[in-house]
Amino acid sequence: MNTHIALQPSPWRRWHALRAGLLLVAALAGPGAWAAPTDSADFVEQLRLARRLAAYAQANDDALAMLAAARVMAETGAARSRSDPQQPGEPLADAYFDRAEALARGRADLAALIADARAARLRHSRAGGDVRTSVVLGGGRLRVRLNYTLGQRARFGIDPDPTDSVTLRVLGPGQELLCELSTQREQRGYVECEWLPQQAGDTTILILNPNPRAVEVMYFHN
Repeated sequence: MNTHIALQPSPWRRWHALRAGLLLVAALAGPGAWAAPTDSADFVEQLRLARRLAAYAQANDDALAMLAAARVMAETGAARSRSDPQQPGEPLADAYFDRAEALARGRADLAALIADARAARLRHSRAGGDVRTSVVLGGGRLRVRLNYTLGQRARFGIDPDPTDSVTLRVLGPGQELLCELSTQREQRGYVECEWLPQQAGDTTILILNPNPRAVEVMYFHN
């Protein structure tokens, strides 16, 4: 009896196919494909994708993957948080494009792709959220102070590793509690506080890490 056995693609082949499709869409799509995230969930997912692609690209010396990461990051419109003392307001995609150029090492074909993508970002830039990544020590907390416009909806969110429980606490100018959320209760991993500022002055945001080890947390806000 003849038995036909269907060979399953290896994990490497599946990843290779996925990567090829992802890079083609992210790095080579025309300007019309640029799309800003529609809500916080999309924004966070695109940030995660860009960071994963960038980590892969750096580990594998892959300029094309880094270019894809830069394109995805550019689509978020994300910029350095105004709480960051180093170049606040700078588009986060710029650093990714710089890394892509460094990894390309003078290859003319990749250099042309990177230059075109960087120019497209400038032509089709959109306002996104302010973003910063920080490490919160085990059992410690990170304090961020921001000034929001009165009467305009304020937002602040955190996205730690899904396996880590982290608490976000927002205090008004009079140290009144405006919002408190824990990632432990959210299956999506990130949490986001929204409120309407009613008093002038700085808002204090606390990111609390109850874990015994340090945790890397990406936070985003308007």
